[in-house]
Amino acid sequence: MATRITTTMSDPELAGLRAGLPEHLRVLLADYPQSEWAQHRHFSDLTRYWLERHQMFRKALLTLQDETAFFLDGDRAGPSFARLITHVGGFLINELHAHHHIEDDHFFPILSRQDSRLTSGFALLESDHQQLDQALASISAQGQDMVAKINARNEAALQATDRLLNGLNRLSDLLNRHLIDEEELIVPIILAYNPDLE
Repeated sequence: MATRITTTMSDPELAGLRAGLPEHLRVLLADYPQSEWAQHRHFSDLTRYWLERHQMFRKALLTLQDETAFFLDGDRAGPSFARLITHVGGFLINELHAHHHIEDDHFFPILSRQDSRLTSGFALLESDHQQLDQALASISAQGQDMVAKINARNEAALQATDRLLNGLNRLSDLLNRHLIDEEELIVPIILAYNPDLE
């Protein structure tokens, strides 16, 4: 099994607090701007698939946020809302865990060896994964609490749903920051060095 690249992150490096990748990790991005990624000769089907997975995560999370807000506004029936949250929420949590596992154990060790200037970026991304794991565990617990109370549209159900929406909004902040930074670190490495990721 590949060795993980772990370190303790300082507060400004945490996904929920940073404004973007630190400048020293953006050195390849200047040479490989996002607007040119898809046209580059090293932009592979695997890279396209990986980026599409990121978009899928964003869309699933947005669906959860929107549907939760609709329920709080009285625009969704409790049982159908609970089924949707259970289905889409379970899908998002399971797929994110699997995605992060593959990245941490396979892709990150390969990619981190391509350019020593960027090695610390992978510790940053793994730290993000740990933060996201905690946020996903919280979302799972909040979702289960909400589903248990949802059949009665009472104050307890609405409070549980409000807690879920707050958790989803926090997860959205973390996930979007992480995905943008991950893409801006990794895609330029792939384009510059064309590593074998199969």
